[in-house]
Amino acid sequence: VWVCKQKAIEILINQGSAGFAFVPLQGVYINVGCAAQESVARLGESMVWLGSDDQGEGQVYKSIGYAAKPITTPALAEHFQSFPTLADAIAYSYKSDSHNFYVVTFPSANETWCFDDTTGKWHQRGFLSLGQIIRERANCYAFFNHMHLVGDYVNGNIYNLSNSTYTDNAAPRKWLRSWSALPSSVPQGKPMSFDSLQITMETGIT
Repeated sequence: VWVCKQKAIEILINQGSAGFAFVPLQGVYINVGCAAQESVARLGESMVWLGSDDQGEGQVYKSIGYAAKPITTPALAEHFQSFPTLADAIAYSYKSDSHNFYVVTFPSANETWCFDDTTGKWHQRGFLSLGQIIRERANCYAFFNHMHLVGDYVNGNIYNLSNSTYTDNAAPRKWLRSWSALPSSVPQGKPMSFDSLQITMETGIT
């Protein structure tokens, strides 16, 4: 049993003692707590949560055995720390096409972010409303009858997450792609001009 406190996590084991069967696992104490109780989710064989400790909060951690490993980049952690609050964060996880995803939503900041454990990369998810990207509509999750079901926080509808569906409740979905145009060896932050641009891509389904 993992007991998530605000600044630390304690692990209990079933010793079978009379009265209360669980006792702390000796020699194991994780000095990273949980900043939002609803951010805890199981990702494959690990646990993932939005962390908090004596030195700050805003990083997302993944359990590696009995250790906590940060999986957010410094830039993303700094972005999370700019939110009005982290305590209302909610998360769920699911598997699709051999990828394990951890999806965390920050209602106060109106943003949703997703970690792909298979690639180790983050991306932002959202819903286009009046030209603005806001948090995704999914507010909760359950795997049922071979379907990835999510609940819409706006109207209470239940949807099936499907890679073969290209709409959000019949509304067209939009994607925003971005990438670094320069290799990491080139100094960043300096304006550059390009005479031409060639993009090779699969256009997908229209």
